[in-house]
Amino acid sequence: MEYSYVTRNLRRAITYSIIRKNSYLSNETLRKQAAQAASLQLSGNSLNNVFLNAIKKIIIKKKPAYTVNDPIAFMAMNLLNKNILKSYNIKQKNRNELVSIFISHIKESYPFNVHRFDIKSFYESVDRKLLIKRIRDDNILSPKSVRLLELFFHELDNKSIKGLPRGLAISATLSELCMKDFDSGIISDSGILYYARFVDDIINFANSTMSTNAMMNVLNKTKLPGNLEFHSKGDKKFHGNYPRAKSSFANEQKIVEFGYLGYKFTIKSVKDSNDAFYHFQYRVVDIDLSDDKIEKIKNRIIKSFCRFMSGQANENFDILLKRIKFLTGNYELEKIGYGKSVKSGIFYNYKFLNVDFGLKSLDSFYKHILFGNTRLSQRLKSKLSYRQRIQLSSHSFTTGFKEVKFHRFSYADFENIKKAWL
Repeated sequence: MEYSYVTRNLRRAITYSIIRKNSYLSNETLRKQAAQAASLQLSGNSLNNVFLNAIKKIIIKKKPAYTVNDPIAFMAMNLLNKNILKSYNIKQKNRNELVSIFISHIKESYPFNVHRFDIKSFYESVDRKLLIKRIRDDNILSPKSVRLLELFFHELDNKSIKGLPRGLAISATLSELCMKDFDSGIISDSGILYYARFVDDIINFANSTMSTNAMMNVLNKTKLPGNLEFHSKGDKKFHGNYPRAKSSFANEQKIVEFGYLGYKFTIKSVKDSNDAFYHFQYRVVDIDLSDDKIEKIKNRIIKSFCRFMSGQANENFDILLKRIKFLTGNYELEKIGYGKSVKSGIFYNYKFLNVDFGLKSLDSFYKHILFGNTRLSQRLKSKLSYRQRIQLSSHSFTTGFKEVKFHRFSYADFENIKKAWL
């Protein structure tokens, strides 16, 4: 049964992101008044205007994304999202759970194949007409929820936004609904041992008899919904064959590498004598930071220093130090209204690392900027004292991971820290 669009439920739909954009909502009395106003609008003749001009375009990582600034539109969309999740029994994917299960599979010693695919322009390519038709035909959502979704899509049409707008929680939910039948079709194939999809990134763990062509036949038979299609080349597509693991560390061992969800997996065809359950030994698997993740973090280090040296927004050493702590350490983020907190950072985002080559590479890169003779290093020396550079160098990716170093940040800190990387 859905959550009704009444004051109580709309109040619970207010999260920190809307409070940050509308500071007056930091007062509980005013939050309740806003929820009452939302309830009145959603039950009255002005319902049709609930999303009118409420969606604002922003740029994240040089790509268009969207946000909702209007409190009433935000509450309505948030509650609509909850109703879709509940009615269709959609569970948001947990990256750590997916990686954990995947690791347990690739450590098995029997032969298998791994197939990885990536969907092109996933959000932008979702066909909204097919999606709303399906929802109407299913007749699962209440008329009020269907009407709100229609109004949301109408506003996207008015703004010439293709597919589903990135940055909105409801887009993630609708994309899961869009892919639900495809996911079920792949999982039902007898040759698939394990299937996982995280947004547009798909990985299949199949028996050793399923060749690349056989895997493509399964995908073509199931078919992606609407206009969605896979990348046909580059690092967005991968096929790996893994023979049965042997007990000997002979020179003929086969090694295959591939990246998935921020990790680089190096899978070997030998068993690990240190990783066994009773008399069963698992396969040797090295898990490191992926190459593209390392490059992303290096880029953030450079941008942090460049923003500090530019004097933009009169940023001082303190915000630079916070950015370095954020990158190298860990932190907690409270979920407003839920009484819970989320742990994040270099350890919690990459907790399955069992080798530290990537972390040491980041430390070496970072220290070289602080004390090397590069052009950037020379400029930095003119802006930072030796004592300040020593203070910065005390923070390490390796230490932040292995010792799970924690730092405290306010919500204002989070906003300021991320400004350098947009």
